[in-house]
This record gives sequence, structure tokens and C-alpha cells, in this order.
Amino acid sequence: MAERVDSRWIPYGRAGIDATVRRMVELARTPDPAVANAAWQINASVPPPRRAMALRAWIEAHFVYGEDPWGGEVLQTPGRMIRQVNERGYAIGDCDCVATLTAALALALGIPAAYVLVSRPGADPHHVYVVLGTENGWYPVDPTPGPRDPAHNLELVSLPLVEV
Repeated sequence: MAERVDSRWIPYGRAGIDATVRRMVELARTPDPAVANAAWQINASVPPPRRAMALRAWIEAHFVYGEDPWGGEVLQTPGRMIRQVNERGYAIGDCDCVATLTAALALALGIPAAYVLVSRPGADPHHVYVVLGTENGWYPVDPTPGPRDPAHNLELVSLPLVEV
């Protein structure tokens, strides 16, 4: 059975970034039984204080980075990414896909999540990752290559959190 594709027009520039982030929040907040089941399986024997770390380890083990097609934006649902993992052992996507999946898994466990948008000084955001709320503060989850890699040697600015 072919999956339905929800195609939407997204404006270019900052308006498009804002529209994408709004959709990411919406997708992460939308309950999905496959996502809830995966979240609880990942954390079945993990005590609550260590659940954010367990989610991060699972994401890092089951995510392969793949860029969007040139000139387009693909935002997969968390449920679709979980199905990819169940079918082949990993999901492919870019930073917004894995951030949405991570936030959805966290929310299914009652863990607060927020998106962090990253940009170069004076530029629009070009990267997003998730932080998860723990008793010790925000815990970052970013398995994608890029801004945190010292080889990029860029001055980066993290913008205010977008709570999910």
C-alpha cells in the first residue's frame, strides 16, 4: 500500500523556515500509535532520568543523514520514519526530519522537547536540532553532520528555543 504524500507549498526564505517549524511542531504533537509504541520499546527498562539519553542513543543508531532534493523541502512524519526503521533498520532524512521524530518520541514519553534553530550571524537559520528537558536542564540530540563538526569552523548562533 502506497503512503499518502501531503504536499504543501512553502514560501522561500524566513517565511518558509517559519512555516516548516510550525509544521514540525504540529507533526511532533500529533499522536501516532507507532511512535508511542517505539518510544516505550526504546525505554522499556530505562529509568525516567536516563530516558533522554536512551532516546539519543537510539536515534544515533537508527538514523542516516540524507539531504532534501535541491530546491525542495521534504518533511517526513515521525510515523513514516518509524516504519522505515521497522522495515530496514534505519530511517533516512535531514535535520528537520530527525528533529521532528526525536521530539515526537520524547513527547510520547512525557519528556519536554524544543527545537533549536541554528544560523550564521546575520543569516536565516539553516539547521535545526532538538533539546530534551531533563532534571539537569536541556539535553541536545543532533545526529546530523554539520554545524557541530569542528571541520566546519563556523561561528554559529543558536536562536531562541521553539518549544514543542
